Amino acid sequence: MLIKLREARRLLIVLAVPLVVVGFFVWSLTGTKTDVKVVGERAKAITVLSPYDDRRVIYREAYREIRENPLLGVGPGGFPVASTRVVSESATLSYAHAHNLYLNWAAEVGLPSVVIILCFAFSLLLSGRTASRGASARGDPRDRAIIIGISAALITVLVQGFFDYVIPNPVVYTAMWTLIGALLVARREALKTLEPDRFGRLSD
Repeated sequence: MLIKLREARRLLIVLAVPLVVVGFFVWSLTGTKTDVKVVGERAKAITVLSPYDDRRVIYREAYREIRENPLLGVGPGGFPVASTRVVSESATLSYAHAHNLYLNWAAEVGLPSVVIILCFAFSLLLSGRTASRGASARGDPRDRAIIIGISAALITVLVQGFFDYVIPNPVVYTAMWTLIGALLVARREALKTLEPDRFGRLSD
């Protein structure tokens, strides 16, 4: 949004200094530093592997499943079943997902599905571009800001997918498809402005 919207850049510049000043005073006047310490520990955890969540082992498991079933995968939702293995006489080990959106898709429904989904993401990018152009042509900066915000939110799903697999979360899933629907509606409205004759023929 900062790249595409001049208004967002201006707002950031206006708010940056007051937020830094307020944050400094809140931090310095706080009686206990427990909250600050917790935030610091969470930030430090970004670079530290959790002993309960060894991503390297999980990624290797995903690669194994992809190598064995590259075209069709192990089946939708099948990662936990395919990754189950006996680790001792009294215990088995299973992973809920691959902690990576693309590895999980490839492992469960095959490599072609990843290509299809990336093509779908690219088509949404083009839809966002069309919707943004339509809002600019109408002289409606507020609509353009909303469209760019929706596009930015969808981009975060793709980027965050490199680090975890949260699509099964019902809140994330519902929000994502709601944003996709809103973007497609915005594209349809933009076509009425950019290509009125063609859109009228399609409606007929």
